[in-house]
Amino acid sequence: GTPAAFTILARDEFGNRRPVCGDDFEVALTGPETPAGGSHVHGIVSENGNGSYVVEYAVTSAGLYHVAVTLRGRHIAGSPFSMQTLPSATRSSHSVAFGAGLSRAVAGKLNEFNIVAKDTYGNAEHASATGNFSVRLTGPATVTAKVVDSLTGVYTASYVPPPACRSGVRRRSSGSTA
Repeated sequence: GTPAAFTILARDEFGNRRPVCGDDFEVALTGPETPAGGSHVHGIVSENGNGSYVVEYAVTSAGLYHVAVTLRGRHIAGSPFSMQTLPSATRSSHSVAFGAGLSRAVAGKLNEFNIVAKDTYGNAEHASATGNFSVRLTGPATVTAKVVDSLTGVYTASYVPPPACRSGVRRRSSGSTA
């Protein structure tokens, strides 16, 4: 999602820098498969007027990409290049929680559930880069869960709800207080 760019420096057949533009470079990025299909992005190539070209692109799927830079159908030196993209900042609204501790809990006992950290584009975090979760459960009592980062993009939330409260009701029987 974040726009990125790189520069191409045009060279002649002897490797000398070309001071003029007019070359028709094409750039294609092929990346990881997504639920909607393959990830294929075309870079936008702009001339700087001095023999250099700026290539702008944006990808939303994290993973390994191959960047093909061609001129008149032939790869430039080193092309295709490899590029690893990482997930963007974790978003709680896109992250997913699952586990028994979300739907039921036993008072006085340890209960757990997991959170899979995801970014705005649905990419799962593979290492703890930007995710920090805090969990507070509310009900008859408010409980703060301890959240442990597994360093794989999965967090485990654990908590112990307090036992049910005893009421302060006093009972009378045969004139005595029980």
